[in-house]
Amino acid sequence: MKKIPDIIKHAARDLRTHQTQAEAIVWWQLRNQKMWYKFQRQLPIYVYTENSWLDRYIIADFYCSEKKLILEIDWEIHHQKEIYDLDKYKETILIQLGYTIIRYSNQQVLENWINIWNKIKTYLDSLQPLSLEKGEDSGESSEFKTGLWKKKRFIMRNESFTCENCGKEISKHPSWSARNHCPFCLHSKHLDKIFPWDRASDCHGLMHPVWKDYHKNKGWMVVHECQKCGKKIPNKLAEDDSVDVFGRL
Repeated sequence: MKKIPDIIKHAARDLRTHQTQAEAIVWWQLRNQKMWYKFQRQLPIYVYTENSWLDRYIIADFYCSEKKLILEIDWEIHHQKEIYDLDKYKETILIQLGYTIIRYSNQQVLENWINIWNKIKTYLDSLQPLSLEKGEDSGESSEFKTGLWKKKRFIMRNESFTCENCGKEISKHPSWSARNHCPFCLHSKHLDKIFPWDRASDCHGLMHPVWKDYHKNKGWMVVHECQKCGKKIPNKLAEDDSVDVFGRL
């Protein structure tokens, strides 16, 4: 188990000491609930994802290890753009690592706590810990909205682009959720850093299709390898991809 740095311990202790009124209400309810789900408050969670700058601890407001569930209560500072963007980035990493996040504002807790608590109880009874290998995307909007269950791992981007390998102009797919490679030569570009379509990579190298693979849930996959950094990323074969090029992999 990784040792928690003293600075993180002190920060968590300070947050527990100076909790907001809404956090105090939530903590009292979690400590006295009759469902046998143990919660910890202001718990440092070590996060590590390959190629992520956020190689450090995230302090969760309330955490249930049995359900791998994080409950966040946001106060007014979280509406500021810099804090909002950081919260959103942390959340994508936590979801990528298999956590589920429930997020409400202080005001929502103070004004409507009974209804919120009933929803949380129902959710706890039905929730299974998330896994990157199991489960399906919920189809929710990728926008960061207070009070929504955050199960979604991807930001869908159905974009047009010019293929840097064959030079063809690629239009948006009329029915597919998004394009992540050229349907003619199957080449892609290394734009994503943590999860598909986050567009956070600094590499931007050309990605060659190197082999094909079959996934029991997703079907045929094209495995791309970045010619600049060597990263390999599997992408689902689209319905209009070149069968001839795919067959030669």
